[in-house]
Amino acid sequence: MAVFSEPAHCATCGSNLSNQFVVDEDRERLVCDGCGRIHYMNPSIVAGTIPVADGRVWLLRRAIEPRKGAWTFPAGYMEMGESVEEAAIRETREEIGLEVKIESLLNVYSRPTMSTVHLIYTAEALTAPVLGREALEFASFSAREIPWDGLAFWTTQMALRDWIASLKRIVETKGAVETSGGTPLGSADYSSRRSSRSSMHPSPIAKPSSRTTCCSSLSSSSVALTSRRPSSLA
Repeated sequence: MAVFSEPAHCATCGSNLSNQFVVDEDRERLVCDGCGRIHYMNPSIVAGTIPVADGRVWLLRRAIEPRKGAWTFPAGYMEMGESVEEAAIRETREEIGLEVKIESLLNVYSRPTMSTVHLIYTAEALTAPVLGREALEFASFSAREIPWDGLAFWTTQMALRDWIASLKRIVETKGAVETSGGTPLGSADYSSRRSSRSSMHPSPIAKPSSRTTCCSSLSSSSVALTSRRPSSLA
């Protein structure tokens, strides 16, 4: 069951709202009993970062409810007039005082029961954190040191697990490239397969062109004629 609350009155005329079936949309919507305005309820967008410095992630311990005292990364609701990336950078600055550079989108997490969609980015921490009103404290953690039992939300756990998985993929990719001598895996096999195909199907021997043959015949005839000339004409 959803835990978000629906408005009770119309934002246009103040009349009561009720769930009514909208034929054109084939579903129920909140409709004003007075002016008939349809009130659309859409999920809220949450943007955040996993700020990393020297391979360690900065987390903050929440100073406000919900989940006061639990650990999380900086994140919050997107404001009007800003991009998702801008919202993630702003929330990081507001909650932990960090200036960050967005690296990539880690993942998108949807919570239908909360009517929220979370977009979490990996980011490079450019400055040191500063304690603000939304954090009791902050600390940096390696992947092995993350306080899993003390994390604030389901999305906090999921995003941090995805971050650790991304680190493992980077290590595996780096090791694979080094093992293959700097060449992406599969390239050597592909080259050997091409070589074996070439040996099985050798290139056809090129036929001499008619132009070359003609010139050779003409040259021989000229030599023969020259040898039969009288010596007085030499």
